[in-house]
Amino acid sequence: MIKSDLVWWYKKQRDMDLHQFKEKLYWLILLIDTKCAGFIFSSLPDTYEQCGSLNDFLHEEIIVFPRFRSTPMEILSKEIADQDGKGGFYGRYYAKTADISGYIHNYIIFCPKSNIRPVLHIPSYYKEIGQRIKENNYQLKIGIFPLSNMNLDQIFEIDKEMEEENENGLFRILSEIPLHGQDKLLLSRCKDAFQICKEKQVDIAVFPEMIFNRQMQEEIREYVKGCRYPDAVPLFTWMGTAWEKGSNQCMVIDQYGKVVFEQKKHVPYEFKVMLKENNTDEDLHADKKKEKRITFREKLEPQSEWQVHFLDLPGFFRIATAICRDISDDYLGALLKEIYCDMLIIPAFSSSDRLTKPKIDSLAIDHIITVVCNACSALCGDKQEKYTIQAKQIGRAVPFCYVCVPAKEAECNVPDYHRVTFKEACISCDQCCEGHVYCISFAECVKKNNYFTAKVICE
Repeated sequence: MIKSDLVWWYKKQRDMDLHQFKEKLYWLILLIDTKCAGFIFSSLPDTYEQCGSLNDFLHEEIIVFPRFRSTPMEILSKEIADQDGKGGFYGRYYAKTADISGYIHNYIIFCPKSNIRPVLHIPSYYKEIGQRIKENNYQLKIGIFPLSNMNLDQIFEIDKEMEEENENGLFRILSEIPLHGQDKLLLSRCKDAFQICKEKQVDIAVFPEMIFNRQMQEEIREYVKGCRYPDAVPLFTWMGTAWEKGSNQCMVIDQYGKVVFEQKKHVPYEFKVMLKENNTDEDLHADKKKEKRITFREKLEPQSEWQVHFLDLPGFFRIATAICRDISDDYLGALLKEIYCDMLIIPAFSSSDRLTKPKIDSLAIDHIITVVCNACSALCGDKQEKYTIQAKQIGRAVPFCYVCVPAKEAECNVPDYHRVTFKEACISCDQCCEGHVYCISFAECVKKNNYFTAKVICE
């Protein structure tokens, strides 16, 4: 139906009352859903199709995305149901705008409630990836590499400035010129991480926020392009930050070194410092030193539209990206649930997950796996060049790098989650970053603390 026909059809329906119009539109959507069951992709091995729809005619955005079945999460749900005899995961809870999606089988239809624009990227060779996951009995290996224990201001120059309208400040990373040749060290560590991925057959590798600049990202891309034999590099790699023109961007590349997407950070990082004020003679005589707390906020250029990119492997995983504190945005959390996201990857650089943990726990209850990669160097003190994990901290989420998987209470269908963290410090931390490799087995159900969940092996 061409656009002029749509205009005629819509004008005719305006004579109907609202209920009649909605009923006709409802049945039209159901009819389209039954007749249109798939998407056609390019046959090139390194192309990505973007999926989305914009309804200009009604002057509002109607997002239409494919809905995939038989994902590993559904396989896990069946395994849980078979083991405890009480059923698998409950369905997800959605906003009222997504009600229509509960009645159609092949698509998800919803109206955005904020300035977030979801973008899906579907590799044309997704069937090959799916075949690999099937042959591995629905296991997915994820490598998390904190990469550096060096204080950030030992790697890059950090520019700080005070805001005119208040007593707080802004900061940005001057990433063009790494200090003291740290870029060479980080690139060497990154290549060591790829060797670990090769040895352990890692599917997805994740590096933290703040570490990479543009030149380093491009060098890693060239390195991956040079590894053209099977299973030499992960299927997909999340590479930290490229600081350009006031934007903090995460780059995702595939096994061919091709850029799948780059996502800009939306929610700025903040840190507080204590600054000494000018002391009077009276203060000095009384042996008092006045200090004030200054909040420095990451200097990000405002975005009229926040593009949230999804890597889609039809029938297997829909994977989203949130950079550090982006996950604290309530609209983003609602969007992830609404379009049936299966996994969220968070490259982070923060001394605490106080702001992110509650959101991540909520996502796990709604059947979304979360993978967090934080840099050890985020835990350095102001005067500390390196961060060292103390013996008493081994086994705790410090630095907070972990996998959070959905779980269900054994006696009933109460949803919960299971968090898997590293159990020991990297012995060769100063030489390389061994990171942590987690193997999630969706076809194996285990019982952890009275909750059924996927079997996760720390390799």
